[in-house]
Amino acid sequence: MSDLEEKAAVHNTEVVSKSSDDKITVSEKDTQEIIEAQPITSIKSYSDQQVWHLLKILKYDDVDNLDDLPGEVEFLGTRVHEITIEESLEIMKEAVEYHDNDPNIAAEQYEEFIRYSTEGVDPENEVDVFELKALAVLLRDHSPYPEVRAVCPPAMMDDPTIPIETFRAYFFALIWMIFAAGFNELFSHRLVTISITSSVVQMFLYPMGTSWAKWIPCWGFNIKGKRFALNIDAPWTDKEQMFCTLIISICMGTFYTSYNILTQKIYYGNKVSFNYQFWLSLCIQFLGFGFAGILRRFVVYPAKAVWPTSLSTIALNKALLTPEDPNLKGLTRYQAFFIGFGFMLCYTWFPSFIFQALSTFNWMTWIAPNNWKLAAITGGVSGVGINPIASFDWAVIGSSSLMMPWFSQATQYVGSFLAIRSEEHTSELQSPDHLVCRLLLEKKHRISYQCTHYQASIFPPIHAYLAAHS
Repeated sequence: MSDLEEKAAVHNTEVVSKSSDDKITVSEKDTQEIIEAQPITSIKSYSDQQVWHLLKILKYDDVDNLDDLPGEVEFLGTRVHEITIEESLEIMKEAVEYHDNDPNIAAEQYEEFIRYSTEGVDPENEVDVFELKALAVLLRDHSPYPEVRAVCPPAMMDDPTIPIETFRAYFFALIWMIFAAGFNELFSHRLVTISITSSVVQMFLYPMGTSWAKWIPCWGFNIKGKRFALNIDAPWTDKEQMFCTLIISICMGTFYTSYNILTQKIYYGNKVSFNYQFWLSLCIQFLGFGFAGILRRFVVYPAKAVWPTSLSTIALNKALLTPEDPNLKGLTRYQAFFIGFGFMLCYTWFPSFIFQALSTFNWMTWIAPNNWKLAAITGGVSGVGINPIASFDWAVIGSSSLMMPWFSQATQYVGSFLAIRSEEHTSELQSPDHLVCRLLLEKKHRISYQCTHYQASIFPPIHAYLAAHS
């Protein structure tokens, strides 16, 4: 029950009086108080200046018409009026402590949190009061991160009546789960790995789901009052699409133990039984699920635990199933998607078939083809791959560079540099010859070697070892 309904109920109890014909009447004074207590139910009650300020806070820089605002702005506008100054200041104090050292928060936005939490706000200054309430509502009812707000509506705007767990959703999830998992496992051992990602599955799910919703009959049966049907009288929804995507994304990855099993078979000559492979893989997978359950309070539940790769998945679903906003300028999501899709469809023929050197673009090794040290350092096939222009193939580059923030990539590069330097220092202490040799057992009991650090003086013992064990 809302505050207005509660107040109306109290007044109906206290001040109503029954006339001779048992009609209930309420005094005009109490009715006026109820009307005045009614909260603003539309953002149109705000001035244009306040609406533009709210759009600026929400990063809606491309809106030029206030007649038809996005639903997110309408919702947050009503919430701004309901929150008090005291509640807003308390939220600011919590935000300063919670988002301390949060790299995803803009510096100027965090400075606003600090200013309001320390200096407070003048109740007579309408601009500051409005901005304080807007920031507080943003933190309490939505997300402080523009990237999250761009793809996720506020949780309180969710419609629980939209169907999710339907037969058609489970059917598509099961089919794609089997196909994608088998395809990815089969091609994971290719030199340039080919994989079916969640974005590819989403693009196929959309036409399949809409076709199913349009053509498959709604035949079904009831069990204990619950309906089980092949189809429902509703279009393919974004929640069904996301439900399928979640199931498929969890199951489509390759097993971590597949590399261990193949290494044992090929390089060590071990005979591994089916039971060994099954139980080893199952234990490793459940070990991962266990760690995920333990760590979710640290890496999933906190609002600042943003997963950029998940945002791209949600954004694609939104582009496929959410109607376009007519007030937004520029390219629509559909137009941008099909332009990028057409360009990549034409370009992928070059690194894959026409000029395959673009895939592993080891241009520095072309300068000195017989220099093994150069190949060991800059080579992308058998070397470390330290190359500023390593590839022109999207299958090699991957899409993580477009999704991951800069600070994350910089941290990975720094960590890799420190690990390489520490390994090099350890090798200098333990082996004066600086030799790192990998023995590869090939077919017909032939043994070959690859050396990343070469010194001819120690090769006779290696040749003797290889000759003795071949």
